[in-house]
Amino acid sequence: MSDRILLTGMLAMTLGVLHGLPARAAAEDKPAEAPQADEQQKIRIVSIEVRGNKQVPKAEIVGALGIHEGQEIQLADLQAGLKRVAELGTFSAVVPTLVPAQLGGLVLTLQVTENPVLRLVRIDGAQHFKPDQLTRPFEPLRGKILSAQNVKKAIDEIEERYAKDGLILARI
Repeated sequence: MSDRILLTGMLAMTLGVLHGLPARAAAEDKPAEAPQADEQQKIRIVSIEVRGNKQVPKAEIVGALGIHEGQEIQLADLQAGLKRVAELGTFSAVVPTLVPAQLGGLVLTLQVTENPVLRLVRIDGAQHFKPDQLTRPFEPLRGKILSAQNVKKAIDEIEERYAKDGLILARI
């Protein structure tokens, strides 16, 4: 929830700067009043850049964003696109930046921070099942970027195994 608020605030601040609203407070020691961006105002995205991605291809990120170069969008379109990128589940942070392009329009840059790659799953203290039985649901994830959704599915599968054996309160 706070990430969404941060992204929205950054977008409003960026759009405010582009439209000549004061943004000096960041350099001063007093709090800034967030400039109000017109939700209905259209902006033209002339270029989309992605930085920080190592495993996730740019095409996958831009595809989830749902915005293409040359498109005129509203702030709500950008916010919805950023939400879709975050919902990929492979990033711990997605930070947008909008800067004016030389010939008009805006350049959208997404600075992403990928989740770590799963290298090893170690089971300690397992008594009911052998450790290799409990690591099996994680095998398809090994060598891939951790995704909260995929980890949850693997954990749910392990908890189902315990429940089938009558251990309904077992939690991983």
